[in-house]
Amino acid sequence: MKSDEKSLKPIDNKKILESDKTNESDKPSGSNKTRVAEKFIFGKSESNKAKGIAIILLVFHHLCFMNSFFKTYSMKSILPQRIVVDMAVLARICVPIFIFISAFGTAKIYIAKKNEMSVFRFICSRLIILMSARWFIYPFQLLLAYTLRGNTIGSIYKHSFKYAFFDFMGWGDFFKTPMIAGINWYIFLAQLIIIFTPVVCKMIENYGKASLFFAYILMILLKGNMVSSFGGDYVNYIFISILGCLFASECLFDKLKYKHKYILAFSLFVILLGLLYFKRAASYSKFDYKGTHMVGFAFAALIICMLVSIFHKNILLKPLEVLGEYSGNIFYLHIFVIKCDLLHDKIDSVALLLIVSLVICFILSVIIELIKKLIHFNQFVLFIKKKIS
Repeated sequence: MKSDEKSLKPIDNKKILESDKTNESDKPSGSNKTRVAEKFIFGKSESNKAKGIAIILLVFHHLCFMNSFFKTYSMKSILPQRIVVDMAVLARICVPIFIFISAFGTAKIYIAKKNEMSVFRFICSRLIILMSARWFIYPFQLLLAYTLRGNTIGSIYKHSFKYAFFDFMGWGDFFKTPMIAGINWYIFLAQLIIIFTPVVCKMIENYGKASLFFAYILMILLKGNMVSSFGGDYVNYIFISILGCLFASECLFDKLKYKHKYILAFSLFVILLGLLYFKRAASYSKFDYKGTHMVGFAFAALIICMLVSIFHKNILLKPLEVLGEYSGNIFYLHIFVIKCDLLHDKIDSVALLLIVSLVICFILSVIIELIKKLIHFNQFVLFIKKKIS
């Protein structure tokens, strides 16, 4: 235990040290495992800032990634329509950002808790947290679908309880059954990230950074075997998921000091430019040269997260942090707001429509969180989680 205490000396997180002293038996052995107690540069605050960026990109992507949007609603923009559409297509980088944050956060929690609970209990506790947020907002999705679109439960699910149940559980996209919103495809992917995180962490523990190579090979071999109706091939997200777990397991945000981060961010940016060169040579729907399409998006997402980590003290990022705190609710609600004909009738500017949509979604999200507090919903979820863990 003396060697462990020496390895923990540089750590400035007093709470972690105190908890380690009171529970010596739960300390992980070996230098690789004691590193998980170090202070993460990419913490909750930085995570929310990155989510804030991602949610803005997501709403922009769903607004403008199709040419028909401009023709149907006669929208105006400062930039030419073609450029706006191309930017909206590239804004799909929001998905890798969310995946990286999800994988990083899940792996970070698993590493900290793996000596305290079984893998099964860990998975159950994380699924409860994920799905409780989804289940609480589900009635609001139904309300918006009926209010803004005139869709009833029967019309959405074709009067099938099975279809409604699959969507409620987040499995609608996997089973190719009707969903209240196409955005719900991501729920199943988030479930997969939670389920496979312990396996990925074990692989990283054994093979380290070589796990990224295995992820790339796996992505190529399994391509086309598990395709989403809305989010593309699920297999495409293997690389970014393992990249997030790797950064958590190896404490890479801690190791890469500020100067090194600038160098790495610049290097990854050059790689991204090279990958985008390939993209310009082929259509968006067909392009995927040996998986480089999603690898490029993965590194671009990493660059954004690293830049957030570098400039985490910048006051200009504070609004993004606030937006990121409510990104989960905005994620589920925005698709109904941006499709509202009333907004399109009143607003003909793309930029203004984006801002108004985000403001409306933010206000709705704040209201939903206030309702949660009033009924003590979060406390109830924590109670259930504690019973399981």
